[in-house]
Amino acid sequence: MHNPNIMAARRTITMTLFNRPEYLRKVLGALSRCIGIERYHLIACVEPGNAEVLDLARGVGFTRSTRVVENEKLLSCPVNVYQALSLAFLETDYNIHLEDDILLARDALLYFEHCGRAFRDDASVFTVTAYNNQKPPEPEWGRTARRAWFTPWSWATWRDRFEEMRPLWDFDYSHGNWDNNLNTRVRGERVEIFPILARAQNIGVEGVHIPSAEWGRTFHYNEFWAGRVAAPRNPDWAENPDWEWSPHQADPEQLRKLPREWLRAAGIPLPPELDED
Repeated sequence: MHNPNIMAARRTITMTLFNRPEYLRKVLGALSRCIGIERYHLIACVEPGNAEVLDLARGVGFTRSTRVVENEKLLSCPVNVYQALSLAFLETDYNIHLEDDILLARDALLYFEHCGRAFRDDASVFTVTAYNNQKPPEPEWGRTARRAWFTPWSWATWRDRFEEMRPLWDFDYSHGNWDNNLNTRVRGERVEIFPILARAQNIGVEGVHIPSAEWGRTFHYNEFWAGRVAAPRNPDWAENPDWEWSPHQADPEQLRKLPREWLRAAGIPLPPELDED
């Protein structure tokens, strides 16, 4: 059951951090410029091994409060995300989660707040994301849509949805990863809400689950988002039920630069000339 007083009193953002300070500096810079960030409580769960990352997290001073959890041993990404969300939902009914390579646009928190209110009691909505990799026309820049998907690059959900995730969480990659597990096993027929003009950017082109920088640029990096265009100042975030979305499709020339075994593992169709054993 939702407690509206919890959300009103405690706005939380969780972050899971490891060993990429060059990304984290940019992420925190963007977060510091978000409208309303001073009202939020930040919980950062930091894997051991990089003193600069730890210092950056401890140095955050633009939120209402910052709690840094330094893991004594390496937990792994799935376990660390679960830990961060578990801590947040002790304090709130609705939480925003960020990775260390996700930039937010200035109005991203306003977008998340709108969705937290508008879809809280909509049983067909599983999560909310600020990421989208499309180039919509300007009339759609302040609108939202829904899709049968789960996106881990800046997302939010409610306490009751997280309670569903708990017993089915993928701690050991037995279902691919925690995010793939949520998308294919836990979500069911439910949807995520997304902004037709992205309010988040994925700058990660290096990492454990990114086989090459070219892969990151092809499938993660978003050329067109609210951080690059003059988004409307006061969008109403009206939902467009007719907006069409499909997973990003790379062109054959891009695919030639990528490891074929990763493409097959990700379920990305290969052109006939590349799909040879």
